[in-house]
Amino acid sequence: MKERRKVADKTRENILKAATKLFADSGFSGTSTQAIAKAAKVNETLIFHHFGNKEKLWKKVKENILENISIVPLNSEPESLPKFLEEIIQQRISAYQQRPELARLIKWQSLEKKQDKLIAGNKLAPTNWLSIINYLQKKGKIKRDLKPELVVTWLAASINALVFDELPQFTEEKNRQAYIKCLLNGFELALSP
Repeated sequence: MKERRKVADKTRENILKAATKLFADSGFSGTSTQAIAKAAKVNETLIFHHFGNKEKLWKKVKENILENISIVPLNSEPESLPKFLEEIIQQRISAYQQRPELARLIKWQSLEKKQDKLIAGNKLAPTNWLSIINYLQKKGKIKRDLKPELVVTWLAASINALVFDELPQFTEEKNRQAYIKCLLNGFELALSP
């Protein structure tokens, strides 16, 4: 029984490893389960046996990547808006630096027609910021008339430019830091009451 469990675990591991590489290289639509099975050296039916379907495998790949990232948890009741902003910027940059393939998966995901089926909540999701933004609004640190969902969208899009846009100016650390400083100043000016 133990031996069968080891074989099953190894099979799942091989499928996840192959799927991670192929999904990062070619995206969800550009990767077939046949290609994943071939790369993992398993029968294609084992993918469905272990993961259910291709969408669930995609989500499991992202979950597996996130399980292997060291993410400093956000303070749910930060002392100030600048402290919160610094934490979310650092958390996202750190996560994507640790596992660059995650950034490629998210970029591919954004191109999918049915991307909502591929999205799964996780410890890095910007939706985790909503309760903190609500807290900061109640404490008078963020304008109360701003919709928290729109604040999250703006923050995430601005921060993600560092990771997803691959702009040549971000290859130099001093330029990245200048952009981060600009973000922090802009966010503070726009969000503070």
